[in-house]
Order: sequence, then structure tokens, then C-alpha cells
Amino acid sequence: MAKPRSLNTEESPTHFAKAFLVVRRGGRWTDLLRLSPERSAVIGRASSNQIVIRSHQASRQHAEVRWDDGKWWVRDLNSRNGTTVNGKRIEAAQPLQEGNCIEVAGCSMTFTARVADALAASQTHPAGPTAVGDSRQQSDEQLTIDGLGMGTITHRSTRSRFLPDAEPGSTSEHEKVNDSWQALFGLAYELASAESIEEAAQSTLAMLTAAIKGSAGGVFLPVRPSLPAAETRNAIPEVSGHGVEPTLVAFTCSKNRSYQAPAATIVHSVLASGTAVIARNIIDDAELQDADSRGELSTTTAMVAPIVLQRHKDRGDRPTAKNIGYLHLYLIDAKADYSAAELDLAIAAAGVFAAAVENLRTKVQLTRSLRQSRKQIERLRERLEDAVQIIGSSDAIERVKSLIAKVARASTTVLIRGESGVGKELVAAAIHQASPRRDAPMVCLNCAALSPTLLESELFGHEKGAFTGATEQKKGKFESADQGTLMLDEIGEMHVDLQAKLLRVLEGHPFERLGGQQPIRVNVRLIAATNRDLPREVQEGRFRSDLYYRLNVVEIVVPPLRDRREDILPIANHYLMFFGDKMARRIDGFSKHASEILQQHSWPGNIRELKNVIERAVVLGGDNLIDSSDLGIKLSESERLKHPPDPASDEAVEDEAVIDSLVPTKLPTLNDVEQQHLITVLREVGGNKSRAAIALGIERSTLDRKLKRFDIQPSVYKTR
Repeated sequence: MAKPRSLNTEESPTHFAKAFLVVRRGGRWTDLLRLSPERSAVIGRASSNQIVIRSHQASRQHAEVRWDDGKWWVRDLNSRNGTTVNGKRIEAAQPLQEGNCIEVAGCSMTFTARVADALAASQTHPAGPTAVGDSRQQSDEQLTIDGLGMGTITHRSTRSRFLPDAEPGSTSEHEKVNDSWQALFGLAYELASAESIEEAAQSTLAMLTAAIKGSAGGVFLPVRPSLPAAETRNAIPEVSGHGVEPTLVAFTCSKNRSYQAPAATIVHSVLASGTAVIARNIIDDAELQDADSRGELSTTTAMVAPIVLQRHKDRGDRPTAKNIGYLHLYLIDAKADYSAAELDLAIAAAGVFAAAVENLRTKVQLTRSLRQSRKQIERLRERLEDAVQIIGSSDAIERVKSLIAKVARASTTVLIRGESGVGKELVAAAIHQASPRRDAPMVCLNCAALSPTLLESELFGHEKGAFTGATEQKKGKFESADQGTLMLDEIGEMHVDLQAKLLRVLEGHPFERLGGQQPIRVNVRLIAATNRDLPREVQEGRFRSDLYYRLNVVEIVVPPLRDRREDILPIANHYLMFFGDKMARRIDGFSKHASEILQQHSWPGNIRELKNVIERAVVLGGDNLIDSSDLGIKLSESERLKHPPDPASDEAVEDEAVIDSLVPTKLPTLNDVEQQHLITVLREVGGNKSRAAIALGIERSTLDRKLKRFDIQPSVYKTR
């Protein structure tokens, strides 16, 4: 026999000494036998053959493939049923060409000289006697291959025998399957509680290396490279094909050697075809394994199984499968070997791991969404707490705050009394926010704004067709506030007939919607508010006494603003900042006279009036300081006596005009003197209004108004 030629890229691939036989195994497995020029590959029924066909149609030594004279040849060894190449029976030795299909006793083998073609043979196998779907496909037990000393054998599979719908094999195979169920169940249990991709990958490798003795391996997933190292542990892999190469996320190795990754040739084939591969006797083949950190090719046998993500669509659409990475195992012990059952186990483990990846993907997305929702809720809660903030430090308001803190912890009914505009709804909101019901809704209803019929519908709801205009079912405020708080404002305006139904609900009885018969029970805390004197209303028969006593468990009286004047300026400054930010205006505060007027005013509209006054001042004011003229408050006579106007204010100017009318015209009036004095000061400062206002001891805005009133033009006081 001639010596094998060296590999030369200029030669025809069919003349390479390195060649493969792709053996089809019933459409489920594909074995790749690397032919050795040093030893012929004998095919037949005898167990000493390199390719053993357990079929009565095969002779003990049926045919052989060998290297001779720079070519690969196939020869029939005087078999009973003969050997065919591409469907034609051969009588003598025949040279093999790329893609030739050899059939022996119903088993087909394809000859190829390219590693990539060999690994893809299950996808591109030419039509032949045992092509996929042919009734003559041999079973897995019909054919075995002795790869020791021969080269590479690669098993391929797209489905594991461990799956429920897998085809049964021999008794020995079933025994191996049964022995592996416990390991698979344990893996599924561990992966169900895994908190990260890395943890799930390590658990999968631990199970496989424990079940398949003498193995090491790794898990590769396409993790986004943009993630910081701290976030990689919980990173969710990208789907293969999006430009992200799989990265090693977990591995195991022997104590005295580093991890040895698979070669790109096998990896690309696995990811492209979605089939698992076993590569045997690859100790000296750089195309089928990568060197370790020492630069050595130390592995004899390896397997690579794809991690396939199955996604089931809705409405009966067909599920989709995408490769998101691969699982790699290799033998540390040179004397050991992988079996088809162990490859089945690896495929099943990869499938369980893929399901865990999908679950972790969903979990991370839900966790991220929940975290964002919680942050948004916290922001809204902070804004709500700011909105229900009770401002003030007077003794009267401190007593109110103390009562709120005490009653908030219980579900006691609270009655809030006070004048209109004192902030009764604000007190109710503060009670709700400080209570255990703060995460449930707070619903408010003004009893004075609706007729008795509409008010009953709003409280208890109605069924479709209960009355004219009831076109659909509607839940009432009691149902909407279930587990939360219901505030009934101006409850003193409620009709007596409706008061009886409200009392029954407060006593714990169920209610029905208008037009309905289904009893409804709710868990609602009721807070009532009124500006009326309810005891007098009870005496005059306009309010039920039993309802009053049921509501008046805890009474909170909110004092009017005039009874806590020390709180007026803090409240005013709060609204000044609020409306200033809302209208994007910089306002430094109130002038001295404006502050005095705010404190002196009786505020019959209470906080509601104060809020409107500040909003109007921010909208209409022209300076960074709110002046008394911006407030638009006209003090009463009693208020004037308590607080005379500032001489620089507009009110003082109006009073001066009255006095001027009583002075004889032949004498200089105070207006004349003031006008001349303004001109003199402006001339002294060179026409600078700001300096003139400082010299006069008045505000710049007051100076502008005086110049306008006296019609003093710049030409009068500016010098050239």
C-alpha cells in the first residue's frame, strides 16, 4: 500500500488521505467515522469489524474501505448480498469520489473528505436506500462502530430518548434511561430554584459530570458584552443569530489541567444544525478540539449539545426553536468513552437548562418591571405625602395632628368638622395615608353636589336598566373603596331617607345596587366631614340622631385660619413656592407690608381663600417680591384700625389724595413737594431708578408707580 500523501489544498478533496464515512442511523443518529490510511475499515456482521452491522443480510466480513495508490477504495469481500455504490452493485474495487453513497445490507454510508461537509452530512445527505423517511432505515442496534485506533466518530441527534415521545430502544437502553431519571429530576428541582443563569449552568454541569464519570465541560451562552461584570451573573442570554457570540458562563475541569474549549468546527455545526455531536479519538486533531492553556491537545472524546429554546405561541401557532448556546463535555480519562445513552442524557439536560433559562428570562423581566413599578409608586407616594402635608405649628393644629396619629391606626369612623375651606379633606387624606389602608384606594364624594337619587347611585352603584339613563352596570363608591377609605364630604346635606340606608351599611349589613338583588359586602373605613352644626341639625329633625352617634365615634374639629394666625405665613410661603415652581417664576418672598396684611386679614374663606390669593399674586405680580398691592386684599374698617397702612403703599397714596383736596390751592401741595423731591433725587443719582429708590427708602415698584402717577418723564431728570 502506498504511503498516504500529505494534505495539500491544491489537490482534489477526494485524494486527501483524511476522509470520513457518514453513517446514517435510522434518521435519528449520525455517526462520523474518520478513516485511517494506516488501517482499512472492514464492514460486516463480525464483532471484530470496525463497522458492525447486526443484520442477517450482512456477511461476517462484507466489504472494506481502504487507502491505496493515493486514493480511497471500496471493495466487496465476496458477500452474499453484495455492496452497492450510488445504487449500483460493484464487482471489483472501485475508487470513491466525494459524496458517493455506499450501501451494505440496508445500511447506507456517505463518503466525504471535508470535515465541514461531514458534520453537515445529516442535513445534505444525498437520496439513497436509507435516506430519511425510507422504510428500510436500520435501527440503532443494527449498527455499531469500533472507533478505537480509527479516528473520529461523531454522533448526532436532534431529540433525546429521555423525552416522553421518544421511540423505545433496547432493554439495555431502557435500563440506562431509568438510571438517569433520578439525575434529571434532581436537576429540574435545582434549576427551578436557581436565582441566576450562572447558578443554573453550574448545577447542570455538576449533574452531568456526576452522572458521566471522568468528564469536564462548560456552558456557553451569548451574554451581552455591554453589561458590567457585576450584572453578568443575572444577565439573560441573547438569542443566537443576533451578532452576539456565545461566551463561557460556567465550566468544570480537572484539578491539574485547565478547561479545554471545543473547536469552532464542531460548534458552528451544532449551532447551524441544532444537533448534538460526539467526537471520538480527537487527541491529535486540531480541527475538532482547541488546545488548552498549555497548548496541548489532551482530550480523546468530546460531545457538544445545543441549548435549544422552545417558544410556544398562542392561538395554536407552531412553536419556534432557537439555539441560544451549547453545552460542552469532554473526557479527562483517555481510556473512557461516551455512549449514545450519555449523549441522550446531555441533550435532555440541555433541554431542561434551556427551560430554566426561559424561566429566568421571564423572572428577570418581571422583577425589573416590578422594581420600576415600585419606584414609580414610591415617587407617587412621596408626591402624595407632600400633597397631604399639614403645615403649621400652632397649638390648635398640633392637637389636630395628634388626633390624626391616634385614629389612623384603627378603622374607627371619624367625623371631621370645620368651616368651609379649612382643609377637612386634607385631614381625611392624612388619616388614610397614615393608616394600614394606605395602599388601598381613598374615594371622596361630595354629598351636597348630587340629588338624593344620584347620590344613592353613586354610593351603592346600579344595575343596567335600573333607571332612565342607566345603560350599563356601575359600581358604587363603597365597592370602589373596598379595603380602603371612603370620605363623605358635606354629609349634613344628605337626605334623611338615604341616611337610613347608610346607617345600615355602617352597622355591617350588606347592600344591593340600585335595581339589583345580589347582596354585596365591603370592608371600608368611613370618614365624614361637614361644616354644619350636626347636633342642631339633629334637634331640628334634618339629621338622624342614630347616624350622628354612629359617625361621631371620634370627632376632629379643624380650627379656622383666623384662630391660628402664626400658621398663615408658613402656609402662604408653601403655596408661594408651589405656584412659583409651577409657573417657572423666581419669587423671593413677601414684602414686610404684604406679610402684615396676610396676618391681619380675617380669611373668611380660610385656606382655600389664602391659596387663591397667593396664586393670583404669583400670576399678576411683576417683581421677585410679592407686594401688598399684588395680594388684592381690601382690609375692612376693623382691620384698618388694627393695622394702619404703610406710607409707601397704594392705600396710603389714596389717603394722601383725599387730604390734598382739602389743602388751599395757593399753597404748595404735598403732591407738588413730593414730585419735586423725586425729580431732585433722580437728578442727584443720574437718573438711576434703583439708586433713587434706595435713597428714598421705598421699593423700586413704588417709585415706578409714583413716576407714572406724576407723569415724570426721563427727560425731566436725566442730565446730558
